[in-house]
Amino acid sequence: PLPHGLWAGRFVALRARRTPQRFLPHEIWASAEERTAGWGREWTRLWSMVAVFQVSFLVVNIAPAVIGRALFGGPSVLVP
Repeated sequence: PLPHGLWAGRFVALRARRTPQRFLPHEIWASAEERTAGWGREWTRLWSMVAVFQVSFLVVNIAPAVIGRALFGGPSVLVP
């Protein structure tokens, strides 16, 4: 529970940090600020958020379980 709570807190903190132009750090990395206002910019903002969420979820939730299973797990009825 602690890693998940820290991950959620960090994720909320990431969403709280904005530039004066109201861009998030990952949106700047994805160059959303350089695009003209419109659907193209909003799609860039959306997909940059999806990428950040998926990568952080992989690192915090999925990878530790897979690594732990590979190192310490054996055959299981539920997971062959």
